[in-house]
Amino acid sequence: MVRFASGVLVLIVSLFTFRSAEADCSSVYDIVCSTDEFSILCEAIHEAGLQEALKTTEMTLFAPSNPAFIRLGYTVHDLLMHTDLQYVLKYHVSTDVLSYEDLHDRCNSPLSMLNGEESWTMCKLFFNWWYQKGICNSDWNWPRIIGADINACNGVIHKVDEVLLPYYWCHTRPPTPAPVKSPTKPPPPPTKPSPKSKSMKKPAP
Repeated sequence: MVRFASGVLVLIVSLFTFRSAEADCSSVYDIVCSTDEFSILCEAIHEAGLQEALKTTEMTLFAPSNPAFIRLGYTVHDLLMHTDLQYVLKYHVSTDVLSYEDLHDRCNSPLSMLNGEESWTMCKLFFNWWYQKGICNSDWNWPRIIGADINACNGVIHKVDEVLLPYYWCHTRPPTPAPVKSPTKPPPPPTKPSPKSKSMKKPAP
């Protein structure tokens, strides 16, 4: 009887500990949307309606930082109006949970992404740099992993310095935004000549 009671007590404590740990754990979505450097990504996730997927699906997220979106040259509104924003964001998600060490074993290997396309894990061993390259990323803008192994309840986040560009992007990218022209200043008004003082004539002698 004592052993049975002790076993029940251990079970209750284990369940309580598990629930406490679960309550303290943050999802991929929670971490992204509570990090200032991912504020543009968080906005895009909301516009694409992917909040629940990032809370529940087990995943590896290659999360572009704010400067990555700024370098892309388009606002979230541009992407929403001219591309399938959800499709582009899903290209940053793999349902395989991969640590940075796991990626080291995948150099020059394809990785299946949530949108059905593949990206490539690339490396430059001399610099110890690791990348996750999209199909339409050019050779000079491979997304480099600059922050690794941000652990979440439902997976792991790796911060990248460029947006991963899927095959879809090569054919449906938004029109290039027109450069913002600085307002031209109106010409200054013509200056009026200052009135000349009249010289007084001396009376003739």
